[in-house]
Amino acid sequence: MSGSGRRTVRSRVRSLSEADADSLQERRPALNRHRERSKYGSSIPLFRSANLRVVLGICFLAFFVILFMIHHLLLAEPKLPRAVTPLPAPKIMDLPQFQGEHKESLYWGTYRPHAYFGIRARISLFSAFDKESKRSHFFFFGFLVGWLWWWWWCLCFRTPKSLIAGLMWIGVKDGRYHLRHVCRHEDDLSTYGWTRHNGRDFGHQVLVDHGMTLTTGFLKSKSEGSGYGGDWAVRINVQLDKSKWNEEFGRGAQLFFYLADEAGNALDVSGENMNIHEDSLLASGSRADIGDWQLHLKSMDNLEMHYAGFHTPHFHNLSDFIEENLASQIRKHARLELSDSLDDSPNVLVFQIIGGFPFTTDIALISGTDSDSSRIEERVSMLTGISLSNQLKYKEQEFDEKFEKIFHLAEKVDSESISVGKAAVGNLLGGIGYFYGQSKIAVSRILNVNLYKFMVCQYYKMLYHKYLTGGHVTHNWRQILIMCVHLQLINYINGQNPKLVFQRLMLRERVNYLPYWPAELYTSVPSRSFFPRGFLWDEGFHQLIIWRWDIHISLDIIGHWLDLMNVDGWIPREQILGAEALSRVPEEFVPQHPTNGNPPTLFLALNDIINSLKNNEFTAMDRSEISQFLERAFVRLEAWFHWFNTTQSGKQMSSYYWHGRDNRTTVELNPKVLICILSILLTSLSTYLQFQSELYRILAVSCYLIYYPRIGLNVTVVSVCWSIMTKLTLSLVITLAPKKHYFCHCQTLSSGLDDYPRASHPSADERHLDLRCWMLLAADCMHSIQELLDKESKPGMNYGSTAKSLSDFELLNQSQFDATITVSMPNLFLLSIQLHFDDALGAYFDFGNHTEKVQLKWKELEAEHNYAARQLVRHVLERPVLRLVPHIGYVSLFPFMGRIIPSGSWILEKQLELISNRSLLWTNYGLRSLAKTSSLYMKRNTEHDPPYWRGPVWINMNYRILSALHHYSKENGPYQAKAKAIYEELRSNLIRNIVRNYQESGFLWEQYDQTKGKGKGAHPFTGWTSLVVLIMAETYGKI
Repeated sequence: MSGSGRRTVRSRVRSLSEADADSLQERRPALNRHRERSKYGSSIPLFRSANLRVVLGICFLAFFVILFMIHHLLLAEPKLPRAVTPLPAPKIMDLPQFQGEHKESLYWGTYRPHAYFGIRARISLFSAFDKESKRSHFFFFGFLVGWLWWWWWCLCFRTPKSLIAGLMWIGVKDGRYHLRHVCRHEDDLSTYGWTRHNGRDFGHQVLVDHGMTLTTGFLKSKSEGSGYGGDWAVRINVQLDKSKWNEEFGRGAQLFFYLADEAGNALDVSGENMNIHEDSLLASGSRADIGDWQLHLKSMDNLEMHYAGFHTPHFHNLSDFIEENLASQIRKHARLELSDSLDDSPNVLVFQIIGGFPFTTDIALISGTDSDSSRIEERVSMLTGISLSNQLKYKEQEFDEKFEKIFHLAEKVDSESISVGKAAVGNLLGGIGYFYGQSKIAVSRILNVNLYKFMVCQYYKMLYHKYLTGGHVTHNWRQILIMCVHLQLINYINGQNPKLVFQRLMLRERVNYLPYWPAELYTSVPSRSFFPRGFLWDEGFHQLIIWRWDIHISLDIIGHWLDLMNVDGWIPREQILGAEALSRVPEEFVPQHPTNGNPPTLFLALNDIINSLKNNEFTAMDRSEISQFLERAFVRLEAWFHWFNTTQSGKQMSSYYWHGRDNRTTVELNPKVLICILSILLTSLSTYLQFQSELYRILAVSCYLIYYPRIGLNVTVVSVCWSIMTKLTLSLVITLAPKKHYFCHCQTLSSGLDDYPRASHPSADERHLDLRCWMLLAADCMHSIQELLDKESKPGMNYGSTAKSLSDFELLNQSQFDATITVSMPNLFLLSIQLHFDDALGAYFDFGNHTEKVQLKWKELEAEHNYAARQLVRHVLERPVLRLVPHIGYVSLFPFMGRIIPSGSWILEKQLELISNRSLLWTNYGLRSLAKTSSLYMKRNTEHDPPYWRGPVWINMNYRILSALHHYSKENGPYQAKAKAIYEELRSNLIRNIVRNYQESGFLWEQYDQTKGKGKGAHPFTGWTSLVVLIMAETYGKI
């Protein structure tokens, strides 16, 4: 269109006649003379000669033309890469059930789980201006008003910027002062965590720091006169254990309570000399969401107060400001006190509270103080002192009653176990956070096929013409061949952004990611110290508990996750949103790869919810809201299932394998990043191919002709050229492959089981048993939703048939024949292969290109700076073959977990024997992740990468195994009694060990040592380890 427009203008200019030109020249002097005469008037003759109404009409028309153009631009679909394009479906979080009272009730919360104590508001994004509403509502004046409102809102609230609050304190470790703020292992606290938290308006937390014990109570209140979201209060109590405290560091505690406005609004301090006994007001301010607000502090103890105010747009490093201010005061006045000073227009206020042991202080934020019925003093009184004590006590009692009503533990476990169960639930709910930001998507995985072909062909075109003209050709053979292989492997990928892809591939620019769209996420986190952000496969396990506690919070969380889905149906597995979350993650681990999945565990929770819905376990209103949720979520769940079913499918029918495995590195037993499968072999060809002029000719000519067929050659000729080039290349690959292989035994991070042993040599022939079983769960759940909502099956999307096929016990156990062509040899042979089942062992395994003869050996490196160096390098001692991967562990038990095995089958007996065999999986503390007989049992992945899923006990998998044992213990059959006995002993072992560790260490742990039962890894880990409460309650979902 633009080109034709330019031609039209140019043609008009050229068509001007000589007379027209002369006439135009004659008019110009007249205009100049007129301007000279109009020295003090208008220089625009239009206003002197034209009717004012005509002028106004033209202006009015022009105004609407401009608005129409803006409207058109807003509606235009941006040509974004598919990986960062949202799914074009209505958002789940726009449902009415997540608005109004529900939304306001969750406005304030302890939504900063990375901090020892942190509060923020859940400010949702403005969603009215979405694609559908734009197309259906914004017309003429309605459009004008809507657009102006949207434009103003974007300027003011581009991101959900909240009023945030938090607590810091000075602790002592190794004879030195340390400022505590964010949860860190190195702080070495004896214990910390929410002992009770209801997920909405109440929480009680205990923190023990080297002899000093802090308890924090949190309470929300909504009363007459409150602003949006209501008010909140914090009670801080400080106690001292004299036996563990060094009095050289004082006889009192120093706390720092801060308030910050992310929007940059200035905060006011009540006065220079703070006397809380005369006036409880500390600070005040105003926001558009909650109106005017005030912060009050009350205490019956004698406290010393200091303050400091800062202005900053950054809030992930607030402790740095305090440390710098304290250091300055120490240098100037030799005092560990804040400066009692403010920056200009401070948006961060920090209040230092100094008190002798013990002391208690109450801090309350009162919103809506500008209203006529604000009743400030009355509301402050309600949220402090005796009134606050009574309310906190009532909330504790309410939590205990609800806990027992849901889990019924009084008759099943002892009081110590119940306390641990409450802490597990409280910490899980208290660890729910609210995040906002943009994920970073790795560019190398979102190649635009057409653009990539274009770039390659341009390169080959240059080489081809140089070859025809006899010019000198310089090239990098390895780059050429890898690009050729990519062309064959990535035809299924759809990408869009030519500029960024071109820069990434050809210009090697530094930015190696694309930003996801700005998004919010309300989610629980696995660990406040080590993983204080959302993880997709963890979240499904979290929701097994949360939906039973509060179905509305659970649906809210699941809805937020599903709204993160892109147009292909992919969800980033790790959500690192916002500066605070980014500050806790090394840069190289931030980008997410859109070719990699993650177990769709949200179907675990959805499956449970649907079964409870069928059993009439909800109120009529809850049933209605769940049905509406499923109706809105169905299109997203379909897209999610379709993404898995297409991008992660294997060669054999009903087979799947996790994409995202890399065989390039030579230093890891389980590499983490997917690279082109043949890239390592192609490297070994680079030297040889420099002397192969004939192959070069075929390669260059073929690549040019394939993507430039317009030169008129027959398609058959093109195909033959490409075929010859491919066969020659593959033949050379096989022939020249060195005896010493450089393949790696690859990790499968996308599976969630990280370094669990898979096939040693990644290939498209792999079949991953766990993913097959996850797909069965997903298909079965989709079929249930389809029936519940009375939806008809779409062509090619029959979930019932898919579930039936994947649960076919005979199909799972049978062998198949596969035709395998060995390119380096002319023969063709038929090889009998097994899908997953080994008849001799009665066990299930992965399948792939595998050898057991793999090891890490030290290799001396070239000395640098006169220092000798060495590195662990992987050595493969024999060629791999297609076979079952003979490692017994959690993956082997997935068909058992999925209850695919009939209760009367002899295979069930074999599975029970594998579970109870002490030489394989059984321990006194739970089931090992990998059998002791495995060649990779407790083997390091690299020099710096210790075993992770190669032996330790993990609670999420033990829960699923217990669930299956419980199922088979209720099913009539010859192995019912054996299943029951194993179930009871395993359940007892797990509960006993988790409770013992909690009492000794004060934490729930990420994993447990398989030999001594001691907690290992991240702590507190109240993500899926919280499933211990369901184990205590013997509450298992029906699959």
